[in-house]
Formats: sequence, C-alpha cells, structure tokens
Amino acid sequence: MRILIFSVVFLTLSGNLKAQIWQQFTDFPGVARDDGASFSIGSIHYLGTGRSLDFSCTGDFYAYDSYLEIWYPVASLPLWQERQYACAFSHEQYGYVVGGENCNGYYFNSFWKYDPNTNLWSEMPALPAEGRAGCQQFMLGSAYYLIYRDWE
Repeated sequence: MRILIFSVVFLTLSGNLKAQIWQQFTDFPGVARDDGASFSIGSIHYLGTGRSLDFSCTGDFYAYDSYLEIWYPVASLPLWQERQYACAFSHEQYGYVVGGENCNGYYFNSFWKYDPNTNLWSEMPALPAEGRAGCQQFMLGSAYYLIYRDWE
C-alpha cells in the first residue's frame, strides 16, 4: 500500500516538474565577481561592483535588457569608488548605490545616483553615519531605510 501511495505521489509530482524548465541566456560579459550590487529600472537590470577573482574591487556596471536579451556596458562608478558589499536599489527612473567596502578595509558612506538617460553617476549627500557594508535595505513610499548591524 505504501509503495502504491508513493508511486502515485511521485508520478503526480514528476508531471508538475516538467513545467520547471530553465533557459540559459547570454552570459554576463564582465569579469566574474562576488558581492556585486544590482537594481532594475523597468525592463533593464543593472549589475556592477563586487570583488573580482584577483581580489580587487570593481566599479564597472553592465545592463541587461530583458526584452532584447542582451548585455551592454554602462557607466562605471567614478575612480576610487570601486567596492563590494554595497547596497543598491532603484526609485522612479534612477538607480542608487550606497555604502560598501573597498576591499582594503575602508567602509564607504558615499551615496551615488545613476541616470540611465545620461549614462552618468552623480554623487548624492553622504550617508550621515560612518561607512558601512553588507547592509539590508527597503523602501516605503519614497523613504529609504538602511539596516545595519554593528558587530562590535
């Protein structure tokens, strides 16, 4: 009886699993990285920053157009703003990056805004606190909340 029940459950589930098919798209064109930051504006998804395989921090960004299914480079963060563990989000038509660590122990409190229409990053007022990395964030309406745990 147990074998019959197991067989019926297995056959039922295996029929549903057929709908779970993954399709591979074009690979990310940048260097492999860890701890990158991402945000989306409409159907365009942005990925950048992070630590590369040679342990250096990156500041480059790429965009993925989910309609055209293509990647293309966009403006990098300015020189000396390369980072990992940054927080990123979008609001209305802009992308934002805040905080992060420069792979040498320096924690940023800088705040950057990306404008996809001009393909430029502009500096916003800095976070009114010490630099931090590896935070969580969320938005309620137009208010941005950054959650940080002091491990000391």
